Parts: sequence; C-alpha cells; structure tokens
Amino acid sequence: MRTMPWAACLIVAAGLATACSREDPGWESGHGPRTFRLSVSEQGFTPTRVETWAGQPLTLLVTRTSESGCARQILIPDAGITRELPVNREVRITLVPERPGSIRYTCCEEMDGGRIVVQESPGTG
Repeated sequence: MRTMPWAACLIVAAGLATACSREDPGWESGHGPRTFRLSVSEQGFTPTRVETWAGQPLTLLVTRTSESGCARQILIPDAGITRELPVNREVRITLVPERPGSIRYTCCEEMDGGRIVVQESPGTG
C-alpha cells in the first residue's frame, strides 16, 4: 500500500492547530477584555495562576462555592481592590495591569490565593 505524504502533513497540521488553540484554564474567549473564571472553595482559589498582557483589560469572574474558609473577600492589594464574595454569586472584577510582573490575589486573611502574571504586550519589546 502506498502512503501519501500530504495525508501525514494534514494530520500533523491538525494536531498543531489543536495544540495552538488551547488556552489557559479558566480563560473565556471572545472580544473585549481577557476574561478568566476563578472559583473559590475550602481548598482555595482555582486557578492559582492567570496570565495576561500589560496595558490590556483583564476581567476576573470570581465565584465563591463554599461557606467554609476565609474567602469571604478577594483582595488584590497592588490594584487597591477588595471585593466581597457572596456564596454562589459571580463577582466581576476588571483591572488593567500597567507593567509586566506579578500581581497577587488572596483571601481576606491573606492565607490563600494566586498570581496574575503580567507579560509585556506583544509588539512593545
């Protein structure tokens, strides 16, 4: 049986397209600000790492799923943000990280949380 090299190329191209289209956990595609869903349970925040670009709007959709734990609020000290987190209600937080680096988000007791990793915007380097 004779194999066709173009068929192999199509299979590889399809695999690469699938791999390149995968986004970060919690990321919602669409237009406008980059949007991530965060959930907060007795185990803490999920995901614990969010990646975005400097100078671009970022929206966090945060849902607390448990009465237990210290996550009655989310704090983002570097952005001056404190928000109440009612159980099973989505809270929308939008911010614009101005420069590359790391921004921490935590519970109200600063015991649990994660990081927003801000990368230099493409084309600015």
